Amino acid sequence: MISRIVSGEYKNISFIHEVADSSVEDVTADILAEAAVPEIGATGVDLQAGHFDHARDLRKHEPADGPMFSQAITS
Repeated sequence: MISRIVSGEYKNISFIHEVADSSVEDVTADILAEAAVPEIGATGVDLQAGHFDHARDLRKHEPADGPMFSQAITS
């Protein structure tokens, strides 16, 4: 099961129960810790979005006869 979690085959895991005889134990935290599933933060996504926003803002402020305008006319 751990290799399947690491490979991404198992995603969006809500819980993992171990059933033995007539008892049930929640082993979710133990299994995920053993699989070392990394937490992916939004910082990388936010940085990329910020870069694209900045590039778009720069294009907005180019003069009408700037490089993009002249390419559009000659194409």
